[in-house]
Amino acid sequence: MNRPNIRLDRRRVLNGWSGNGLPVYGVTLVTDEAELAKAAQELSATGPTDYVVLRVSESTFGNANRADSLRQFIEREGYLTRAPDAGEYEALERGIKALGEVPA
Repeated sequence: MNRPNIRLDRRRVLNGWSGNGLPVYGVTLVTDEAELAKAAQELSATGPTDYVVLRVSESTFGNANRADSLRQFIEREGYLTRAPDAGEYEALERGIKALGEVPA
């Protein structure tokens, strides 16, 4: 692995840093018609299910572009996580700064 890739991989790992770790969920887009029907059936019943339906609700003016961005992110990464809190973000920034000071 070359040095730029090592640095990027280290930064990616730092994004998930916290004292207890950030909850990370492996996810897959459901686009197949039969699986969508299965998800709807499971979600209409009570009890646990493998499916979750999400709606992007950041704006009152429409969220189609943000929803499309989320779909692309899920396809590309296969994971979702919560955003770091203020302390975790500060640690992330310090870690990134420290990586920048490491000789290449």
